[in-house]
Amino acid sequence: MLESTNEKSKITLLKIVSKNIEDSMELLGISLVKEI
Repeated sequence: MLESTNEKSKITLLKIVSKNIEDSMELLGISLVKEI
């Protein structure tokens, strides 16, 4: 029981992290476009 919950939280964390990375990349992309 505890193990499956742990796995679920890991997956959720990974999803949040990857979403944050995507958002950061988009913001970086926008900044780079403005610089050029």
